[in-house]
Amino acid sequence: MSQAPDSSVSELPNLEVETDYHTQSKPPRFFMIGAAIAIITFIAVVFFISSLWSEHPEATLSPADPETKAPVTEVKTESPDTTDIARIPELENRLLMLAQQLNMQSDLIRQNQQRLIELDATIEQIASRTASEWEERITQLESTVADTTASVDTRLTTLEKTREPQKTAKKKKPIWAPALPFSLLSVDYWDYKPYAVLGYKGDLQHLSPGETLHKWTLISLTSEQVTFRYRNGIKRKLNVKG
Repeated sequence: MSQAPDSSVSELPNLEVETDYHTQSKPPRFFMIGAAIAIITFIAVVFFISSLWSEHPEATLSPADPETKAPVTEVKTESPDTTDIARIPELENRLLMLAQQLNMQSDLIRQNQQRLIELDATIEQIASRTASEWEERITQLESTVADTTASVDTRLTTLEKTREPQKTAKKKKPIWAPALPFSLLSVDYWDYKPYAVLGYKGDLQHLSPGETLHKWTLISLTSEQVTFRYRNGIKRKLNVKG
């Protein structure tokens, strides 16, 4: 039996199996192995029948009745091609290699499936742990915010209580000023300067802006009106007495 050429290995189909992350079903390993064995058996039976046929061709040509003297036409049997017979071991080797590769791919798929299962379990653990950590942090933040809000409310209440007496103490008495004790008789100009002529206790008083009479200071004047300011800041206007 001749050995298979080295080129047969390169002619084998690439049996890389891309595993999907969600693939969970196992490949039909026993089905592929059974198919390979069936093919090998079929080739061996064909080869055996061919060899028998080539060694005893007269067996197929013998008449059914030995006493029949009908002429028998010779039938030329074609012998199987030697190249086809020589390729049988090569095909057997290829089938064996194919079965080995299928076994290897099946083992690889099982390993990948196991890794995917472990990865899923790890991801679930990480997600569960992360969710619990975030829930704990959120609870802590809510507690911190509640404590801070209570503290701020307490401080505001304390400040309001402390400010109430201060506001009461700072209340001022209403500003009061007496009535003007004089009357405006006229507004005159001497040396281009205006003067207010006032009647005060039966006498005439002349005031220019900035001068004071009985706690009232003249701050402005026109031809018909003058304005006085008391010492506490209250202002009063006085018109010319008609």
